[in-house]
Amino acid sequence: MQPPIRSDGMENKIDLLKQEHVAILDALKEARRIGLGTESGRQKLLEAKELFRAHLHHEEEQIYAELRANPATRDIAKRFHGDMQMLAPTLADFFKTHIEDGTGETGSSDLGQLLGLLQARFSKEEYLLYPTAVRGQTAA
Repeated sequence: MQPPIRSDGMENKIDLLKQEHVAILDALKEARRIGLGTESGRQKLLEAKELFRAHLHHEEEQIYAELRANPATRDIAKRFHGDMQMLAPTLADFFKTHIEDGTGETGSSDLGQLLGLLQARFSKEEYLLYPTAVRGQTAA
């Protein structure tokens, strides 16, 4: 059996995206640990928001654009991108409420739900979307 064909350029991009997943989740967990009612907690949320915004941009340029360009992977790109579009308002509302409005500790359960949503989303990306991107690139 031969080893799988590797696309190191895409694999490096994916490694960076996975690191961004960890950084986003770590910032959110740290905000929860510090407390959402504190200025430090809100700063951590702001950091997570900016990390997430950058991550979406990187994913769009490095993953979705390539997947949409390949007829064999276009459907999965549309599905994942559509799912993120549905999740985006929830994220925006959470950050607006807990950073700008500063609702304090009442956001703890909201943050727990958000962490669950993001962990599930990131798992799907890492186990389905990203490997599809690697296979799509090696097939092209």
